[in-house]
Amino acid sequence: MSSDYQTLDEEGAFNRPVRRKFRVGMIAMFSSIILTISVLIFAFFTSNDIVVHHPTIKLFNNARNDVSTETVLMISIDGVRAEYIDRGYMPNLEKLANEGIMADGMIPVFPSLTFPNHYTIATGLYPYLHGIVNNEFYDPSLNETFSYKKPNQNEGKWWGGEPIWNTVQKHGMTSGVYFWPGAEVSGKYPNYYVEPYNETIPNHERLKTVLEWLDKPRRPSFLGMYISDVDTAGHNFGPNSFKVNKALERVDNVIGLLISELKKRNLYEKVHIMIVSDHGMTELSDEKIVFLDELVNMGWIERSDTGPFVSIWPKKNKEEIVYQTLYEKSLINNHFSVFKKEYLPKRYHYKDNQRIAPIIVLCDLGWLMMKRSVDRPSFNGMGTHGYNPTDKDMHALFVAKGPKFVKNSNSFKIPENRIPSFRNLDLYRVVTRVLEIDGSPTNGTDTLIRLILQ
Repeated sequence: MSSDYQTLDEEGAFNRPVRRKFRVGMIAMFSSIILTISVLIFAFFTSNDIVVHHPTIKLFNNARNDVSTETVLMISIDGVRAEYIDRGYMPNLEKLANEGIMADGMIPVFPSLTFPNHYTIATGLYPYLHGIVNNEFYDPSLNETFSYKKPNQNEGKWWGGEPIWNTVQKHGMTSGVYFWPGAEVSGKYPNYYVEPYNETIPNHERLKTVLEWLDKPRRPSFLGMYISDVDTAGHNFGPNSFKVNKALERVDNVIGLLISELKKRNLYEKVHIMIVSDHGMTELSDEKIVFLDELVNMGWIERSDTGPFVSIWPKKNKEEIVYQTLYEKSLINNHFSVFKKEYLPKRYHYKDNQRIAPIIVLCDLGWLMMKRSVDRPSFNGMGTHGYNPTDKDMHALFVAKGPKFVKNSNSFKIPENRIPSFRNLDLYRVVTRVLEIDGSPTNGTDTLIRLILQ
């Protein structure tokens, strides 16, 4: 055989030796290969910034995350009481529960409010440790007030602990969060996030963005999303209202869209879906109000708020008289209790932080402490939360489905697909176990892990 390379012409006959042409061709071919590889490498590392549009079809990228083989998608529906799912307005959520698992309820931390509980879910810590002790609170060291309504809420000085999206990043994975208290904080950003918070953005648009993050070649290991419709309806019209039921229907349509889109991507049986809430809701009445300014001399108080529980900062040398006065009135009224913070029942885990006021008033379920001097609307037919976390009206929703979660089968039967109520402190540990990563220390336990992980 000749040492020269030979080629075939179009009819299959041998042509003359073409060593020089071959070398030139090989150089061109290798140059083309190198150029192609360079383009592919560039596209991979810049894929977060490249959006490819096609005029007729949408291509869904099913590439696995290059660090973890799992993805957790957690959606929080604010203000969904655990029993709402039994009303018949959420068939898509029921489908998830029937194919996966749900709880009798998820017990919030005290206070049963939005910001403290969302950040507890994210960190696995009690509020006194992560620092978000209320939706609004005063910090005596900073001499500043935190408010969920103020732009300064996203300054890192308020937020402690390590949220799950940062834990994921520490292990070389990516995370994306669409509106979640703590996700828009300087120094704690996930890889993908949206700011500032805008409640007018439709839920299906939020989901669309989350799905775009899911479609990235380097798929995020943790995705979070927040929905407020049910909480808003519950506050304005009460938990037993037609408006709440309509809000449940709207949110369930988003869950249905999620299921449909995951199936299109062949991910419905692969992604770990967790649908949760931060707290429940209870009915209010104008007949269940006590007035702080009718119980105590307001000249003794530096600052105070109102609601289901009240934080009171007495003026200097007035703490004892404020406490004693309110305590004596509570013995007569019987619809609220008053504590110096160091004597709050241990189960509340709400004292070892300077942001917690010296005196705390806890109202009975459905009762409010307001101020007569402040103009207010009628509370009849409205709703709120913030009460004792053990009250069932405060218990939140929990539904989960995923390859590592238990589900009904012939060999493993869960009555009505339900596990007992558990504390939301345990969610962080479940996510880290699913992703097979080490998490930061938490106040949670392995109770939920034992209940729902196979």
